[in-house]
Amino acid sequence: MSNDAGYALWIEPPAFLAVRLNALIDALSVQYGAPRFSAHVTLLGGLSGEEENLLSAAGSLASALSPFEMTLAGVGREDSYFRCLYLLAAPSGPLMGARGKAEEAFVRFRASGAALERPERFMPHMSLLYGDIDNSSKEAIIQSIGGTVTANFTAEGLSLYRVDGDIGSWRRVGEVFPLTG
Repeated sequence: MSNDAGYALWIEPPAFLAVRLNALIDALSVQYGAPRFSAHVTLLGGLSGEEENLLSAAGSLASALSPFEMTLAGVGREDSYFRCLYLLAAPSGPLMGARGKAEEAFVRFRASGAALERPERFMPHMSLLYGDIDNSSKEAIIQSIGGTVTANFTAEGLSLYRVDGDIGSWRRVGEVFPLTG
């Protein structure tokens, strides 16, 4: 499956946690024949525009945000390809504030229709598996990994990802922008 959204802003976990989460994502991808991707929380998706302008906006946004704590707690599932199985990210004040600032900073870069998304529809999460997987398999996965998986980390940077095309071709564009506000 592909995504035609263009670009997205991601918060990536620090290396010590990314290793564990990416290993879980890879194992589930192999077991269920699903695409592999890197662990992340999408702060804002549906972006389009000139890459240079998007990078500049991402750098400006990062300089306006301070590092903040993130908590991943509990496993969720939906009948949605990109929300097949995920860890819920607590919608803390700093995370939701970062989302609001991202919406403001990127309003001119939102793809048609994406700009109409209501802010309260944002459900922060870290996907573990993409795909059309039956509910009994999802329940089995939840039981095997424990339905109360938790992780805490400090969000210290923003990454701009090109996410059009096949999931396997998604890639970071430019550097990770440190949160320095």
